[in-house]
Amino acid sequence: MLAYQVHGSTDGGASATRSGFVAGVAPTAGPRPGGACAPTDLTLGALGFDAAAGRRFLTVTARNDGAAECVLAGAPAVRFVADDGSETDVLLEPDDDGLAPLTLAPGATAWAALSWRGGSTADDPPLVTTLLVAPHPGDPESVVGLAGIPGVGDGLDLLGGGTATIGSWAPARELAS
Repeated sequence: MLAYQVHGSTDGGASATRSGFVAGVAPTAGPRPGGACAPTDLTLGALGFDAAAGRRFLTVTARNDGAAECVLAGAPAVRFVADDGSETDVLLEPDDDGLAPLTLAPGATAWAALSWRGGSTADDPPLVTTLLVAPHPGDPESVVGLAGIPGVGDGLDLLGGGTATIGSWAPARELAS
């Protein structure tokens, strides 16, 4: 994915930063780990929305529906689609959490933490209602709708020009209700 970040100042002298990505530039496939999960063996989803101190959190999930164990390594690739059908230009930065590749048993679930600073929705901007998730960059994407996830409401306030972070795949653990 080709991303950019521009630092400057407004006409009034205030500091300003804009970041995003070049639409239509596909993420490049990185080295796949040995025994990597085939995208067709995974069910990708999202759950566990939360907010605190201006930050938002959403859990991206991957369940191994295959017959054999497989490996997830690094962070998933995620793109964001708004309620008007447009792709939202969000700079997605990996959280350098240093987690080792994860071996996922059949039926087991892994998760990756997505976080961002909430944006102002005062002027009714398009809200993110769908994620496009690939288990590894360069893999085929799955469409992950966010409707029905408690706390998401009409969509995520992850607005164009914003920045989000995504953690590496980790073993799923029980989420508090």
